[in-house]
Amino acid sequence: VEGVHRFLARVWRACEAGLTDDAPTKEQLRALHTCIKKVTTETEEMRFNTAIAAMMEFVNAVYKWPSKPRAALRPFVLLLAPYAPHIAEELWAGVLQGGGAGTLAYEPWPAHDEALLVQDSVQLPVQVNGKVRATLEVARDIDQAGAVAAALAAPNVAKHTSEAGKAVKKVIFVPGKILNLIVG
Repeated sequence: VEGVHRFLARVWRACEAGLTDDAPTKEQLRALHTCIKKVTTETEEMRFNTAIAAMMEFVNAVYKWPSKPRAALRPFVLLLAPYAPHIAEELWAGVLQGGGAGTLAYEPWPAHDEALLVQDSVQLPVQVNGKVRATLEVARDIDQAGAVAAALAAPNVAKHTSEAGKAVKKVIFVPGKILNLIVG
């Protein structure tokens, strides 16, 4: 019971402090739509604990945001309503000013947008002779030449390749997964 109380108190504080009428950023929308998808799926499959865990992850993300757009928190409160209707209704009517008159019980369930779930960049591990030497943040659709150029510019990779006087003999590249440079 104490853990539930702490979570609901965190939700209240997240929806109360620092609210803005700004448009949500792409990162904020990604977090929201990830939460919508998880909560919807888990609720339909009656896995309520994992649905609540997804809401907790979202609240943790909200605490890291410099500003909290109402437009990103309103759909979250709709997700919370079946689990904590009393606090969701209070947040909807008071703090979030739920988009006009009426109760949130008559609002439609939020739908996620698959396009917002796709990340623009990925973490690409770079190996030199099979040993991980760096992890690069690269564009999701980077080609082999771009990945090799970015890897060779990384200090730890350069130390084991060009600075050591070794040339790249073979490149193994799995897009979005790994880059392995064989040097000799």
